[in-house]
Amino acid sequence: MDISEIFSDSYISYPFSNSKRIIGLGFLLSICSLLIIPVVFAGGYLLRIIENTLNGDYELPPFGQWRKMFIDGLKVITVVLLYMLPGIICFSTVTFMVLSKNTLILDSWLPFILMILAGIMALLGYILSLAAIPRMVYKDKFKTAFNIKNVIKDIFGIGLEKYAISLIGFSIMAIYLILIAEFLQDMFSFIGLTTSLIGLFIINILVYSLLIASQGRFIGLVYLEGINKTS
Repeated sequence: MDISEIFSDSYISYPFSNSKRIIGLGFLLSICSLLIIPVVFAGGYLLRIIENTLNGDYELPPFGQWRKMFIDGLKVITVVLLYMLPGIICFSTVTFMVLSKNTLILDSWLPFILMILAGIMALLGYILSLAAIPRMVYKDKFKTAFNIKNVIKDIFGIGLEKYAISLIGFSIMAIYLILIAEFLQDMFSFIGLTTSLIGLFIINILVYSLLIASQGRFIGLVYLEGINKTS
C-alpha cells in the first residue's frame, strides 16, 4: 500500500467498519474523561487494533477480556513513557533550574540548551515508540519493544522516507482532530454544564473514538509494510 491508501484506509474506511464498536469506544473514552483508570483500557484497545491489523483483520476488534486489555494498556503507556524518559528528565531539570531562581543559571544559555535537548530527546523517543509498540505486538513479547537496535532496523525496513512521511501525516491528523475536539468543546461549554457533558460524550464519539481507531490502524498498517518487505 502507498501512503495515500494507508491514510484512506485508516482515517476514512476503517473507523466505520463497525458502528456499534466505534460508539462503544466513544462510551469508554467518555468514562476516561471522568476517571483515570479507563485511560489504560483505551490504550489496551489501541493495542488490540494494531494486533488485529497485523493479523489481517479489517473490522474494529470486539471489547471484552478486560483484564488483558488493562494490562495491554499499561504496556503501551510504559513503552511510550520509557522511550520519552530522557526527554522528561531533561525537561524536569530545566523546570527545577527555573524554580530555583538561581540568577547564575538563568542568565546563562544552559536552560535554553537543555530545553532544546529535552525536545529533541522527547521527539526521538516518541518516534521510536511508534515502531516499538507494533513490534511488541508482532513478537508478542513486552521486552522486544526495548530492543532499540531491532526497532531502528524495523524503521529502515519500512523505509526512512516512507516512515518519515507517515509520521508527519500521523501527527498532523492527530493535531487536526484534537483541534476540532477543542473547538467543539468550547462551543458546548457556552451552553451550560449539562449540555457541556453531553457535548463531551458527542465529541468522544465523533472525534476521539475516530482518533484512537484510525491511529491504531495507521500504526499497524505502516509496520505491516516493513513486515511484507522483509518477508
